[in-house]
Amino acid sequence: MKTTTAAIALLAFAIASLASGAAEASHKYKELKGARQVERREPAPQFTPRKSQDESMMEEHMKRADEEGYDWRKFQSEFGVFGGDFLGDEWYNNWDVGGRYYFNINKMFAFGAEYQYNPIRADSSGDFGKSLRTDNSHTLFGAISIANDAAFKAGKSIIDCDLFLTVGAGSMQINRDWEWLAVIGGGIKVYTPMRWMAVRFDVNSYMHPTPKPGGNSFNADMALNLGFSFFVQPHMKKALSQPDGESASAH
Repeated sequence: MKTTTAAIALLAFAIASLASGAAEASHKYKELKGARQVERREPAPQFTPRKSQDESMMEEHMKRADEEGYDWRKFQSEFGVFGGDFLGDEWYNNWDVGGRYYFNINKMFAFGAEYQYNPIRADSSGDFGKSLRTDNSHTLFGAISIANDAAFKAGKSIIDCDLFLTVGAGSMQINRDWEWLAVIGGGIKVYTPMRWMAVRFDVNSYMHPTPKPGGNSFNADMALNLGFSFFVQPHMKKALSQPDGESASAH
């Protein structure tokens, strides 16, 4: 009897030890499984590409210009001359020339006026060509310009420029008749090392009625012009007196 009791007690102890070991093993397994799940949930490290030297130079250039806070365009007057190609809708393509004046409120907004002359070449056998009393066409309109300052790298230099949108209204003389005109376009101004001059390229669409013997037709012409802009402003002396290293960011 004592032997049986001792055997039962030993078996009970063995079962209890096994149960305890199994519980501990199960607990460790759950801990290990949880740790692996956490590892899986952790996001993979993000790869951040290194910036090139050119990108760093551009960022530093624009940051320095913003920190200085000097609006070089504020209250400046812009006088310009231009010439290019006039792509007529009703008549043949031909050259054009003109001039412009804009007053810059700040580096973003400006308002002004433009004048453009272009000769008309039309099909002499068509109704419009037969009705021509003069081949001279004059365009005059007022406009608002909305610009965004930018910069690009050329060699080892950083060149300031403006990208702009032009919206305007005015009048166009066609066959000695003045017709209403709507203008929408845009372009780019690239500033030269001479702070009072920039190279300007414009692409404008001229929408207007064209007088014809059978009645007016609606046309949308296109003008592509390249020219120069010259700037005058109260702070020009201050801008010209700045060292070259500072003036680029002042644009």
